[in-house]
Amino acid sequence: MKNLFRSLKLIEIAIFKDILLPIFITMIGVYLGLLVSDWQEDKKDEQLKNQLTATIRQEIRDNQAGLKATVNYHQLLHDSLASWRRLRLPQGEALNRGAKLFGVRGLNPAFLKNAAFQSATSSGVSHLLPYTIYHKINEVYTLQQKVDGLTQVFLSEFIHNMITTDPQSQYRTHQLITIYLADILTTEKYLLQEYATLLKLLGATTLKK
Repeated sequence: MKNLFRSLKLIEIAIFKDILLPIFITMIGVYLGLLVSDWQEDKKDEQLKNQLTATIRQEIRDNQAGLKATVNYHQLLHDSLASWRRLRLPQGEALNRGAKLFGVRGLNPAFLKNAAFQSATSSGVSHLLPYTIYHKINEVYTLQQKVDGLTQVFLSEFIHNMITTDPQSQYRTHQLITIYLADILTTEKYLLQEYATLLKLLGATTLKK
């Protein structure tokens, strides 16, 4: 009986050594391989996320700097027009003063970039960002589109008044400029606030005021 037990034990050892042990080794190898693969994929995603964040941050900071200069100029025009109205200047003199100001830089609308956001959206890597950050980014770029939209609408009206022979066209242009500056300044200032909020979320240092 002892010999039988000894034989069975040897068979069990042989089965484990020749069959089960290689299987276990293979399974462990596959498992470790999957862990390494997942780690490499996570590392790649992290690198993409960091690159995306840095690119969008730089684009927002560029837009922020450009928009701050535009807001300062638009505020100057808005305040000048308001002071001329308070002085009740004749229409011709007010338009003449306005022409001297506008003749330097025109309306100087903000040209805001969105290439980084469009690239992230079209390539599908935007899903790597946390939802709260992506949602804020989307809000900011949507607001940029609103700024562009306001400018396009008013520019089309300005061009129409410039080519018309209507003697009242100058007066209407003056009124359009006044309305445009009031609307665009409100939107631009709000966009600057949203830029600051987004840059804070992205971990950037906002430009000094």
